Amino acid sequence: MRKVRTDLSSNELKRMFESGKLSFDYPIQRKPGQWNLFKQSELIHSFVCDDPIPDMYAVQKDGIIYIIDGSQRLTSVFSYIDNEYKCHPNTPNAKMDLYNMDIELSNKDFSQLDEAAQNKILNEKLNVYILENATYEDIERVIRKLNNGSPMTNSQKIRGVLGKDLSKTLKEIAKKKFFEQTKLTPKAIDRHEDEAVIIQTHMLFYENDWNKLNSRDVLNYSEVIRREDRVDCLQKISEAIDYLIEVLDIAKQKFVFSKELTGILRKVHLPMIIYTAIFALENNVTARHFAEWLFTEMNDQLSPDFPVDTGYKKYCGHGSTSKVKVLGRRDYMISSFEKNLKKSV
Repeated sequence: MRKVRTDLSSNELKRMFESGKLSFDYPIQRKPGQWNLFKQSELIHSFVCDDPIPDMYAVQKDGIIYIIDGSQRLTSVFSYIDNEYKCHPNTPNAKMDLYNMDIELSNKDFSQLDEAAQNKILNEKLNVYILENATYEDIERVIRKLNNGSPMTNSQKIRGVLGKDLSKTLKEIAKKKFFEQTKLTPKAIDRHEDEAVIIQTHMLFYENDWNKLNSRDVLNYSEVIRREDRVDCLQKISEAIDYLIEVLDIAKQKFVFSKELTGILRKVHLPMIIYTAIFALENNVTARHFAEWLFTEMNDQLSPDFPVDTGYKKYCGHGSTSKVKVLGRRDYMISSFEKNLKKSV
């Protein structure tokens, strides 16, 4: 591997992005944390007053430059150039020594700036290091070092194992608002645990190809998905998640979402819920019926009134990633739902 520096202006990089020659979708990069308005405004201030802008890193494949570090900087400046936001009210003025000008940024979008400041933002040269002949291990090491030595988790490595096309499908499914409505925290989603849940659901259909539902087996199983091109199941999972979005919308209207009521939406239960939702779709069960079952009969199984060694609870707790407990939760949930359907006939 060797790194080659190229200097490109913000405007050049923006045009490359708009033409498809620059991308932020390289499979194994970390999810960028969403910058708030003040952090975006600080970046614009740095552009105008000529403060240093950190270097960016990329790899090139099939004629496309993929940014692996620096995506938030670029997307923030691109959005500002397109007048998608105004600088934070507390953004200080930026001094442009070359023109002896004091540029007001507070509450200003790009179109409202002095022409000199606009040109400074558009023409600012940014250092982009392109990693040539980089292996998967090289890129993973570089990302780790650029992120204060923090290694990538197995969940964060999944996209790299899946490859470009499958990882794009996984990313699109994980974008659905269902995951934001569960008990997954923003930090967990930043660690790609929403994507891990999708792979765990996939694993429930192929129980002979894994030993545990832990992060290591999830990563190993991702290789099986890629090797055997198991795309159909991902499509079923995507449809089930759309169905569950409707389920949660109905549930919010019908129930008061307390801490006790949403316990069923913890990560450990999500693969089973999605798996059962696929069964519900195949049997034409309405989202309303599913919502009523999930947040009454099924959620009641997690009540403190239920002994830990009975019912669904028997398969939770210590050792919950073991195959016995995982399949126990899957089968119990499906069985509970089937019994509910028979009662409603």
